[in-house]
Amino acid sequence: METTVSRPSGSAVARALLDAARELFAERGFHATAVNDITKRAGTSVGALYYHFESKDKVYHVLWDEYMRTQEQRTREAVTILREAGVTDSRKLFLAGTRAYLTSAWEHRDIVRLLGDGDSPPGFAAVAAKSGQVWTQMNAKLITLSDPVATQALVAIITGSVGAVCREVAGCAQREAAEELIAKSIEIYSTLLDNFPNS
Repeated sequence: METTVSRPSGSAVARALLDAARELFAERGFHATAVNDITKRAGTSVGALYYHFESKDKVYHVLWDEYMRTQEQRTREAVTILREAGVTDSRKLFLAGTRAYLTSAWEHRDIVRLLGDGDSPPGFAAVAAKSGQVWTQMNAKLITLSDPVATQALVAIITGSVGAVCREVAGCAQREAAEELIAKSIEIYSTLLDNFPNS
C-alpha cells in the first residue's frame, strides 16, 4: 500500500471535498461519515468525490498526507532557522524541531484526534507505522550516542513518545495549556538527552 496520496492540485472542488471530509470525520468519525455527507457539505456531487479521490478511504489518506507534509515543513523550518543562526548542536536542533512538531499538532488538533482514535480505513495502521519509521530514521540523524544500541533505543523511545504527546496536546482545551504541556515535554526530552553522552 502506498504511504501517501497526492491531492489533486488546482481544484477548488477537491479542496472543498477535503475540507468537508475533515470537518465531518472530526465530528462523526470516519466510518460514521458517508460519501453523501461529504459531498452535501462540500456542495458538490458524489461523482466529483470519486473523480478526484476514487473513494472515501483515499480522502482520509490525502488528509493524512497533508498533515504529515505540514509537520515535516514546520520541523524543517525550525531546524533551518537555528542552523542559519549558527547552531550546530544536533540535540538543540532536534529539540527545536520537536517543539515545532508539537506546536503544529495543536494547530491541527482535529486531525491529530481523528488519527489517534483508531477509526480509520482498512490498512491505514500500516501506513501510519511506515510514517513512524521514517520519523525515527530522521531523528536518528540528530541523536547519536557512542553505543549504537543505546542510540536505537533512545530514538525509539523519544520518537514513540512524541506521538503520544501530540495526542495529549490535541486534547488540551486551551492554547495556554497546550503550550505549557509542550514546554514541559521539551524540558523532559532535554533532560533525557543530557543523561546520554554524544558519540
